[in-house]
Formats: sequence, structure tokens, C-alpha cells
Amino acid sequence: MRAARIFLLAVVVIVACLARADATPGPLWGDLRPGPHAVGFRVVFASDTTRAWQSDQQTVSGRPVRVSLWYPARVRESARPTPYRSYVVIGAPGAYASYNEALVRRNLAGLAAAVPGQGLEELLNTPTAAYLNAPHARERFPLVVYLSGLNESGQHANSVLCEYLASHGFVVAAIPQVGTTHARLRLGVNLIDLETQARDAEFAVAEVRRLMNVEERWAIVGHSIGGIVALIVQARQPSVAAIVGLDASYGNTGLQSSLRASPYFQTDRFRIPLLDIRRASPPADFSVLESLFYSERTIGELPNVAHGDFTTFPMIAALVPTSIEGRTVEDARRGYQAVVRTTAEFLRTALIERRLGFGARVSREASASPIVWRTLAAEAAPPTEEEFVAIIGAQGVEEAVRIYRRYQLPRPDRPIVNERRMLSMGYDFLEPPAQPVRAIGVFRFLTEINPTSADWLDSLAEAYVAAGDIHSAALTSRRVLEALDRDHSLTEHQIAALRRIAEERIALSNR
Repeated sequence: MRAARIFLLAVVVIVACLARADATPGPLWGDLRPGPHAVGFRVVFASDTTRAWQSDQQTVSGRPVRVSLWYPARVRESARPTPYRSYVVIGAPGAYASYNEALVRRNLAGLAAAVPGQGLEELLNTPTAAYLNAPHARERFPLVVYLSGLNESGQHANSVLCEYLASHGFVVAAIPQVGTTHARLRLGVNLIDLETQARDAEFAVAEVRRLMNVEERWAIVGHSIGGIVALIVQARQPSVAAIVGLDASYGNTGLQSSLRASPYFQTDRFRIPLLDIRRASPPADFSVLESLFYSERTIGELPNVAHGDFTTFPMIAALVPTSIEGRTVEDARRGYQAVVRTTAEFLRTALIERRLGFGARVSREASASPIVWRTLAAEAAPPTEEEFVAIIGAQGVEEAVRIYRRYQLPRPDRPIVNERRMLSMGYDFLEPPAQPVRAIGVFRFLTEINPTSADWLDSLAEAYVAAGDIHSAALTSRRVLEALDRDHSLTEHQIAALRRIAEERIALSNR
């Protein structure tokens, strides 16, 4: 009998926890419908001790990072959604109080400019679709990192999108844009500030992994300048499986130079699906997207919207009096809701179903959306440098060269291999414990695809010496001397050094 009562109590608790999963969302959702999960919201603070932070009092080891989390949650029947104020006026532990207060002031100032007078207080009291500090669901979910526009706080700017994604089974982490010191909270568009945001995003991911059970593969949604940061992070984080750009700044000709100047941005390494949704006017510069040859890129353009309409702003404008020009509130709201739905569907396709073909699907359903679609198909991607090294080891240099030529000959203007990156890999095999045979394979491959390089031939001769094959080292050194006369990439000093080393190897073989 006691066991039956315990079982009945457990059923009641489960039902109570799930009762809110299909509840009506908050007033800011418009026509959007929630997914199967209730939405929890919490804010965590952490310090990245690999970076110094100059506070208002002293320089300390540990850059503060505030991470806002929306997630599938377990919510009791008696719980009530948190007001919008929770996204704006955030409390913080003592060690983070000064840093957090500066962000809160910035939040309130930005909102007051957009929602003047009594409208601000009405907005702050509006219920959201999230439950503050609700326990998270026990299942494992994909992670999405939201990167905001320039100097937005990241907490409230796109809260409806974050709530919507959480209700459909994603954990969403948002971070504010913060400068390099307490006295410099604002960011510019330069390599240092872009790197600052990229590292904040990477640190936030590590913190979320510590706190919650999330999938290994994750995605980034970047609005405005956040789109540029997203491409930089993806270039060095192979676990990033998809990117969404919301009126992203990589479509702005004047801002592309900062992205292209980043040492991490490598178009040949971008091989994941990308969804890009932006304003139809002014026209975008699509050269960055067009250079991502090996990515399936789905591009959508929205008429009658502004840059800020890719955030929660249209939903706020439909609720409280705001200043909106050049379009109607209804056009902005309809466009934003299409952006939210499409983003969720794209992420579900890329992260949960793990398949391509999203562009063809949305094109077929175009009549139901104000977005005008086109797709840039992914070209067949050649092996990466690491994959070429593996092919050399398993199938031989000749097979690696054959595969290289199959990709390179139709596209002579597009480098298939970063030769210096591959050269570095070859030298890795000469480090202890040395594997000179593997180094020889890599350097032979380089001399086959670029036979005029005296430098690559010199590296091959060096590998033969490491393998104890003095005869082959001498033969290759004679090829170095021949190549020096036609290799115009070298300085006089380099030519002299390579000539001396080659002659020494030849002399050694004659002893």
C-alpha cells in the first residue's frame, strides 16, 4: 500500500513538472507556438583565469564572463513565468557586482532609448515564456551559442528566439559584448575586439559543458557583428556543426576586411551548413558567402525590415509604444517570426537530424514565408591537409597526388592545399619520436605538387638524411641546386643558405 502511494505521488510530481511544457507562451511571442519543452532561464558568472581583467579598482587574473542560459526545463504547475525584467536587471555575486552593474546600466539605457516613458516599465513587467532557475530537463540537448550585435548586452536582445529554441529542445547560451577592461566596455570592429568576443564564446561553451549535459556538436547564431565572430570561432572549433547569420556583418563590404584579416578565417576549412537571413535592402555583399565553396549556404532576404528587426524588437514594438520608421510593425513582426521559425528548423535539421538539403526544403515552402530564398550548393570538398597526410600513410604518395590533381586541375586558381601548413606537419614527423619515412612521404607529396620549390626539395633532402639515406639526400640536393635558378620566391640570403646546405650534403655522399 505504501509503495502504491509512493508511485502515485511520483506520477503527480511528473505531471506537475510537465504541465507547463505546452502552456501558452508570453505576450511577446505573437503567433509563435512553443515546442514540447517548458523553458528555464538562469544566469551564471565565471572567470576566465587565462586572461587578465582591469576592474575599477585593480588588475586581477580572471576576465568575468556572464552567461545567460535558456534550456528545456522541469517546471511545476504552480510556477509562474519570470517577467522581462529578469533579462535586464540581473543580480550578481559580490565578485562580479561592479562588472554586472555596468552591463545592467547599459541594458536599461538601450531599452529606454527604444521604449520611452511608461512603455519601459510595462515591458519590464511583461511575462516571458521562461521560468527563472527552473531545474533543467535530464535529457541531453544540442547547444546553441547566441552572439549579439555590436555592444548589445546579449541577455534580452533576442530573448524570444532563445526561448523558442529552448522550447524546441536546444540549450541556448548568450553572452554580452564586453570590452577589454572595466573602463572600456564598448567594442570596436578590429582584430583585438573580435578576438575578445571569440574567446568569450569559447569560454562560455566550456562553462555550459561543465554545468549541463549538452551534445558535443554545437551551433552559433550571430546577429550583426556576431556573425563575423561566429565565422572566426568556427574556424578553430571543429565541433561547431552549423552557423546562422542574422543580418550578419560579413555581408557589409566595409566590415569584411576585419574578418579577412583574422588569421583564423580560412574559407577552405569551412565545410558546415550555413543559414544566412538578411534585409533585402540595402543590397548585401555576398563575396564572403560565395567564397565558402564547400558549405551548403541557404540565403534568405526579407523585405520591409530593418537591422534591429532580427532581434526581439518587433515583438516589443507590437506590445508597447516605440519609434518605428520605414516599415510597419506588422511587417517587422511577421518577418521576425519567420526568422525564428526558420532558424529553429535549420538547427533541428543540422544538429538533430544531421542532414543537408535545408535550402531545397525552404524553397519548396517559400509561399508560406515572407523570406525570398536561394541556395549556394556545396562543392565536393577536397581532403584537408591532415587527410592528405593520412592518405599518404595508408595509400602512398602517388594516390595522394592523383586525388590532389583531380580536385586541382578543374580549379587552377583555387589552392587545394596550404603547402606551408603541410610542410609543418611533415616536420612534426622529424620530432622525437622521429618517423622520417612519414616525413619523406609528406615532403615527396609537396615536391610533386610544386616541383619548382627549392625549399620543399631541401626539406625532402633533410628527411632523407634523418632516415640515413645519404644517397637519396644527395640526389635531391642536386635538384635543389637546379631549382634555385628558377625559384623566384626566395631572397638572396635564402638562396645562399640553401645552396650551401645542398653542396654540403652532396660532398658528404662523396666521402
